[in-house]
Amino acid sequence: MGNNLELFNQKYKASTPFDGVYVGRLIGNEGKTRKRFLIDGVIAPALPLELSGSRRSGYRVGQVIEVPGHAVKPTEANGTDYLSAVRNQISECKNKSDVLANAYLQVLVELQSEEFYCA
Repeated sequence: MGNNLELFNQKYKASTPFDGVYVGRLIGNEGKTRKRFLIDGVIAPALPLELSGSRRSGYRVGQVIEVPGHAVKPTEANGTDYLSAVRNQISECKNKSDVLANAYLQVLVELQSEEFYCA
């Protein structure tokens, strides 16, 4: 019995395919393959759009979600509130875009200089 209590007192990370990554606690099982998860913090928000164009809203601190058991892993990570997670994601995407754009620009410059010298 003690081992089961430890499972419920530990901090976990739950990764959902498109609805974000969350930190929280297990609060129960739903059958053999699904876990009930209480969200204590947000690591990454939901992807903003579905293929249909509708907006995803993700989950907030205090909500209980059901996730597949394989999507829940022990963690030491700390989450934040949803608004801060969205702001962090915007900054991260801007940085990645700038880095990718600069990398492609460098490739373009190198390719153009090779063409110039090869012609």
